[in-house]
Amino acid sequence: MKKIKVVDFIKTLEEICFDDETELVFDTLDGTTGEPYDLELNEFYFGDALCVPNVNEINIEFMVSDEFIKAKSSELVSDLAEEIRDVINKYR
Repeated sequence: MKKIKVVDFIKTLEEICFDDETELVFDTLDGTTGEPYDLELNEFYFGDALCVPNVNEINIEFMVSDEFIKAKSSELVSDLAEEIRDVINKYR
């Protein structure tokens, strides 16, 4: 889990001179293809809402897009089918 202190995050925002129109974009890259996929901001957890209550921690939960899940599922099915073909061809 990657963590950054809020004060450091705010300093970074100040360094890039954000304004009221600045937006944060959250995405992830498919490590295999390099294809970007949006992440949907799901919920903020803090204080007593955390699994281990901690007043100094904010947990931001993201959901992976259905598009990403479908792409990864298709990739896994394709890889599995190829491996099965290889095993069948090996023992023919």
